[in-house]
Amino acid sequence: MMRYRQGWKALNRLLHEDRSFSGHERNCVFLNTHSNTGNERFADISAASGLDFADDGRAVALSDWDFDGDLDIWVTNRTAPRIRFLRNNSARENHFISIKLHGDGKTTNRDAVGARVEVVLDGDNSLPLIKTLSAGDAFLSQSSSWLHFGLGNSKQIRHVVVHWPGDEQRQYDGLEVDHRYIIDQQSNSVNSWTPPTNRKQLKESQQETLASTSVARTVLPARRLLPSLRADGMEQPLNTMIDRPTVITIWSATCNTCAQELKDYADQADQIRQAGLNVLAVNLDNIEGDSSGAEQVLASTGFPFTNVSGTVELVRSLDVLKRAIFDRWQTSTVPASFLVDERGFVCVLYQGPVEISRLLTDVKLLNVPDSELRTYTSPFPGKWVMPPLAADPLPVTSHFIDEAMVNSGTDYLERHTQLGSQSPTNADGQEPGDLYYVLAVLLRDQEQIDESQEAFRRAIGYRPDDFRFRSDYASLLAKIGQLDQAAEQLQEAARINPSDVSTERKLAFIRMAQGNASAAIERFNKVVKAQPKDVACWYNLANAYRVNGQLDKAIQTYRHTVELQPGMTLAANNLAWILATHPQAENRNGTEAVKWADHVCKQTKYGSPAFLDTLACAYAETGDFKKATAAASKAIKILTTNGQSDQAASIQARLELFRKKMPYRDE
Repeated sequence: MMRYRQGWKALNRLLHEDRSFSGHERNCVFLNTHSNTGNERFADISAASGLDFADDGRAVALSDWDFDGDLDIWVTNRTAPRIRFLRNNSARENHFISIKLHGDGKTTNRDAVGARVEVVLDGDNSLPLIKTLSAGDAFLSQSSSWLHFGLGNSKQIRHVVVHWPGDEQRQYDGLEVDHRYIIDQQSNSVNSWTPPTNRKQLKESQQETLASTSVARTVLPARRLLPSLRADGMEQPLNTMIDRPTVITIWSATCNTCAQELKDYADQADQIRQAGLNVLAVNLDNIEGDSSGAEQVLASTGFPFTNVSGTVELVRSLDVLKRAIFDRWQTSTVPASFLVDERGFVCVLYQGPVEISRLLTDVKLLNVPDSELRTYTSPFPGKWVMPPLAADPLPVTSHFIDEAMVNSGTDYLERHTQLGSQSPTNADGQEPGDLYYVLAVLLRDQEQIDESQEAFRRAIGYRPDDFRFRSDYASLLAKIGQLDQAAEQLQEAARINPSDVSTERKLAFIRMAQGNASAAIERFNKVVKAQPKDVACWYNLANAYRVNGQLDKAIQTYRHTVELQPGMTLAANNLAWILATHPQAENRNGTEAVKWADHVCKQTKYGSPAFLDTLACAYAETGDFKKATAAASKAIKILTTNGQSDQAASIQARLELFRKKMPYRDE
């Protein structure tokens, strides 16, 4: 399961990073080189066809779009161009027939999906041409509902047969080549159809590629909390320096645009301060080891605001934030800026240099209510049909965990919970308990057990009566062997929802694992009463009776278990063992014991020493000590060969009893 999830994550990463699944493998086209020699093959004509684009192709749909008698192709791609129309301009003068079916709406659907058409050519001894009308005939696509048959150089059609859904078959004569026909099931009519003449012709055009730009501005429809940013040589995160609207700009001395941006900040410092805005510059040159160039740039521009040196962790944290916001994951470049409010929530992201006039205008967005902010994200006016987006911290947290930055993810969620609101409900309507619960599940799936436990505890602290929190936390505790703690959580879950059978089931199994058979019996009985076909619980209930010394009830319960599922070998073997070795004669039944013991030995081809041991005891109970000795001897031989001397010694002691013609009693 872990590898499966990892595979999907890798696949999604390819999608988000605009990468090809197949390494930009070109489209393939194969030609059927049909011959009468029986040596049919397909030839690769990809290059000659002109269809071998290096697009990341997905869907293909066929249609005689221009009604010239041959099929044209529509292709969609994951990357640009998103759609291509490929017109078939074959110069060959072959023939065709195209048929559209109308079902009667009773025995056949109106679209005639599922109908099969056979075209039999005159003078042709080969098999008929056959096509079936389908709904969705390729990946994410649907070709034309006209069934198009290429006839080659054949000029005569003997007849056409339609196999309608519902076992109705009809033959139609008199159809001509190079025509289009509509066949109606209800009226049994065949009507020739002529394409319209006033259709607008598609003209070939070249795709206009927009000029590439490194400048972008994105107003977020919901503010996102800035992750904790660690600067070089600073104990506290940079976030502690944000006490008013601030623009954080990421820059490098190797970037001329960055230097110009710093100069613009310096030249218009008074206007920036008057707008109530602070500037915090983060230089990345020290990551490569040489920050002397940064000092020169700062001195030459007269940069009057705070400048700090960044860290790899800072860059990764900002990258995580952007990946949680944008569907396309692109490599971060400098300069990049983040406009945040006094609480540290990001409102606007900038890629490339920022015009100061633009920045001073955008500062006003920090005072726009959350419900109205998205109005400024759209490049055109309109009416919103969905409620405003919530500033959900979980995507950011999830990305932190995926990047193995668990502490950063936990810190992000905690800060969001604290800053979102001082009330039990966050500003975006999410309760802290829910946030910590999702975090706990994410950490659990990443095998971060200690961190997951802490998140579960925090979730329960906010919502102690949430059944999900208790139940899932108990499952985690049971998985890591903390049975007492798991039982405590399940008892709380049972208190919250007394009617939940799954909780009783989990408690029963935990009580058995704890060695508390009496408590397990009580729980298992509740489960089988509610779910009488739960074979696993019946089997474990029988085991609990056996451990608790209630052998008569164990026998009855084992019998019921094998009645429900005769193939459960462990239940049958335990039943046979008690019937063969019970200390009280009224509870022994050697014949039945042999029946079940031999049943399980047959299922395992007499290769299980434990089952052979039971069979030996069963034979001894019936007085057949010769077979008992043979079964026990075989079991000892298998165990000795496998180096299991302790188990062999135990059966050896019973073998000595059998040789003395004495049965074994399980005292």
